[in-house]
Amino acid sequence: MSVIDDFFNEIEKVLFAEASKNDWDLFNDLEDYFIDNNDMIFKESERISDLGYEMQDVIAEMTYMDDFTECRRKINKLYNEMKNEPQT
Repeated sequence: MSVIDDFFNEIEKVLFAEASKNDWDLFNDLEDYFIDNNDMIFKESERISDLGYEMQDVIAEMTYMDDFTECRRKINKLYNEMKNEPQT
């Protein structure tokens, strides 16, 4: 299993979790995973790494929101773009 597959699993944990008070923690864990593994993600796919940075921006927007529905939608869109990228 590649680091990108693991990254996708982390994204799926957030996207498919029932909305709750723990959302903020889930999104922060996802961001931490990306930060900790981005060098390896970048080596496998520069484009997925770039989309990961966009995802990080979306997570940063959450600081100012009470409802994360729009952020989930944006992250889902980025995730779908990532899934369509060829991996090396």
